[in-house]
Amino acid sequence: MNLYSVLVYLTAACILVSVVNLIVSRHAVTLGLVTPVQYRIRAATIVVVLLTLFMGLWWLKT
Repeated sequence: MNLYSVLVYLTAACILVSVVNLIVSRHAVTLGLVTPVQYRIRAATIVVVLLTLFMGLWWLKT
């Protein structure tokens, strides 16, 4: 198993964790535990991290 395959699996795991995190965070907003601004900041951070991972994978593939 080469480095690229390991990174693909890690990226898939990060996507799964990110989706679960966003779902739980959205429920926290509904319950009033997190403000909508905090939720948006968290969602934006997750999107930036995932884009960075995808750019790294693309860079390794080319």
